[in-house]
Amino acid sequence: SSFLLLFIHEILSIMTDRLHKSGFKLQLTILNHLFLLIEKGNIHVLLSTESNTNQSIEEQNKIYIKEHVTQLLIQAFPNLTKQHIITFVIGCFDSNKDINLFKEHIRDFLISIKEFESEDNSDLYLDEKLANIELTNQLQWKYRSSIPGLLKPDEINDNDDYVGQD
Repeated sequence: SSFLLLFIHEILSIMTDRLHKSGFKLQLTILNHLFLLIEKGNIHVLLSTESNTNQSIEEQNKIYIKEHVTQLLIQAFPNLTKQHIITFVIGCFDSNKDINLFKEHIRDFLISIKEFESEDNSDLYLDEKLANIELTNQLQWKYRSSIPGLLKPDEINDNDDYVGQD
């Protein structure tokens, strides 16, 4: 149980550190998976040191982790209101969110903590940029291939499908 708490703490620390922007997608995926495991009641070991016999272990874990994450963030970011942090934490544990909505939620929070406002936030949007570049390249290739003579001989493929350059 202490490993799970430490793991969540370290991932949140890395994600909110303005010097560690690489690996954002992997950190996000791991954090989302851990939060969903807790929210769906898949952690069957009591995480807190106090036991409440009126609630199941899974329910106690949900409450404890939400409070733990909230306290970590309150201590780390005294410039944010408690309500803002609580809203963020509740949003993190929303099991209806897919990975893209979770990414938007985390990204919005990172920008709001003011450590990222004056910095270059472009790395947070790297996946979307790469997908947009690939789509633009495909559209340009289709346009150029529709007009004879615009493609170089080495760009012409026997298949009429776009082949991205390596």
